[in-house]
Amino acid sequence: MKTVITANELNEMFFENYVEHHLNSTPDGYTERYFSSKLITGAGSFWDITFDGIYIGYGQLSLSKRTQINYEVDRDAVMMLFTFSGCTVMQHDGLKSDVLIEAGQHNLFFLHEQMGKKEWMIHQGKALEGLEICLTPEFFMNFFPENGRYMQQFLNNILKKRSAVISNYRTLVTPSMLQILQDIIHCDKPTALKKL
Repeated sequence: MKTVITANELNEMFFENYVEHHLNSTPDGYTERYFSSKLITGAGSFWDITFDGIYIGYGQLSLSKRTQINYEVDRDAVMMLFTFSGCTVMQHDGLKSDVLIEAGQHNLFFLHEQMGKKEWMIHQGKALEGLEICLTPEFFMNFFPENGRYMQQFLNNILKKRSAVISNYRTLVTPSMLQILQDIIHCDKPTALKKL
């Protein structure tokens, strides 16, 4: 048995039942939110930041059972998905198959305007912990590495507006990647410096 909710319902549940909530916003479009909440399906905390075509979301959820989140993508996005503990199964209408991301793994997606599902599972009683970084395709192209067969295929899918995953193989989060991600998650710099 699993719980099935929409991304909007999850957002509403967090905001309606929050224990703690902080909001930092500036006139130039920078928004940062932190909230923790007790939910029907468990409890958790979530932090996100949005600015200049970038969205970063980090969360820890203790779930009582498998939870499926149905979502809609209303604009094209390049998404980097990292799972630190627990397990995420990514499903999207445009992808050929489900993509499993277990603890210590990551993957890169291009999501065209369609619907999909994320299923979150807990392993050995640990909370689900993950990070999601979404970029506009235009922003992503500014930093696109031009070498590599997988990257060229990924670029072709972006240009043809076909949802894609960079690799169907499990890709590990390396220690150097983990350090950079931890620096992003725990950055205590003021707004302008945090954007860097």
